[in-house]
Amino acid sequence: MPGREKGFRLDAEDIYSINHTSMKDAVVRIGGCTGVVVSERGLVLTNHHCAYRAIQSHSTVENDYLTDGFWAMSEEEELPNPGLTGAPPSSIGKFGGDTDNWM
Repeated sequence: MPGREKGFRLDAEDIYSINHTSMKDAVVRIGGCTGVVVSERGLVLTNHHCAYRAIQSHSTVENDYLTDGFWAMSEEEELPNPGLTGAPPSSIGKFGGDTDNWM
């Protein structure tokens, strides 16, 4: 596997552990899509089509992020998306009301 050649080590328990924190705990649901939390501050990676409206809201004629994409090289360069939140699939429906606003 290419990742292993560069030092990436991940076993099945790292991906899914019933009794311990694992990658399954970082997966969130965003509307009809999923994403993954990649930072302790709540940065979520997801597919382009899942965040289309948020990307569109940041796009301008000069900066067409829908066509050209965007890469924040630091936390300061990240573009905030108020109201775009996610929740682990296991929490949907457990807390009543809008369970997608927990982050």
